[in-house]
Amino acid sequence: EERERFLEICLLVGRRRYVPVADLADRLTVSYGTIAADLENVEKWIEARGLELVKKSRMGLRVQGDETLLQRVCLERLSESVTLSEYERYLCGKPLDDKITLIILNELFEGLDIDFFRDLPKRAEGVLNRVFSDEAFGNLIFFLAILTQRHTSGAAGPVPVNETDDSIQLSDEHSAAVMLLELLSKR
Repeated sequence: EERERFLEICLLVGRRRYVPVADLADRLTVSYGTIAADLENVEKWIEARGLELVKKSRMGLRVQGDETLLQRVCLERLSESVTLSEYERYLCGKPLDDKITLIILNELFEGLDIDFFRDLPKRAEGVLNRVFSDEAFGNLIFFLAILTQRHTSGAAGPVPVNETDDSIQLSDEHSAAVMLLELLSKR
């Protein structure tokens, strides 16, 4: 089950457009056959959430479906798989007891500046003039990392913005979101 958790999150994060099965086996230090067997359950899990596991010969695997749904499913799975204390330990560079959790967090933050991502919710708090709960703070960092990885790899299209809804543009939340997206785009 732990391996399946990693496979689900790795495929949902979409750090690479297609993930070769052999790379997944190497990351988990198990055989190709073990991963292939795990992928049967992973595919059922993905399909049960309204998404599709796409398999391309010589390229690998990727999850396909509505981008908003995909990001929500990924965020939910991350929240179920990584405790707040594990996440805090990871951000501070402290060792984790669970190898799979470490591999999951490494996958999520691969190539990203963790300190930069840790600072983003603080900036949003300043714009909104409120303090996020620990859970909201962590989920915002997770979501921004997912969004960044998927867009950097080309797995996701542009972030949809409803230009015609004036009520959104006048809100503090919109200002904070625009600021966060501008900061991310400069990276």
